[in-house]
Amino acid sequence: MRTETRISPFNEHPQKLLILNSPLQEHQRAVLSSLVIHLGDSENPATNDEALIFNDTMFFTKAMLQTFLDESRRLGKPTQCVLKSGAVTSRTVTSTMDVDDIDGNVGYKLFYYPHDSSTGDRSQPVVADPDEYVEAMRFPAHMVRSGRYLVPISRKLLAQVEHWANL
Repeated sequence: MRTETRISPFNEHPQKLLILNSPLQEHQRAVLSSLVIHLGDSENPATNDEALIFNDTMFFTKAMLQTFLDESRRLGKPTQCVLKSGAVTSRTVTSTMDVDDIDGNVGYKLFYYPHDSSTGDRSQPVVADPDEYVEAMRFPAHMVRSGRYLVPISRKLLAQVEHWANL
């Protein structure tokens, strides 16, 4: 889904900004290609094929997308990708994103529709836990009240790049 998002202070669309040393658009295409997913026209999606719909501001890793697709295909219903709240969601600054609160978890604009379903069908949340490993770093109390700053280390990342802090 195309958006008109511009990231200040760069005044650029997120797809042109570098993430992991390449523009977001190239990263998206590389991940989709590695999973043999072809980009289509969001204005005229095929009605009888399965579809993956996401905003053009979406950053995802191959592991996250594969996890979401595997569970969605297993369910065979329209789904929305939801991340369990934790270290990853707090470090990607979800408060700056247009996300949904789904039972205390974070719902992203990433949807799956199986064969012969409609984008108007209600989506079931698929909750993934991205916190594969969390390392606690000691910080002075004046910087981090608890003295421990949690750093997530994960292959399963998802973020809507809608603010410079999401980079």
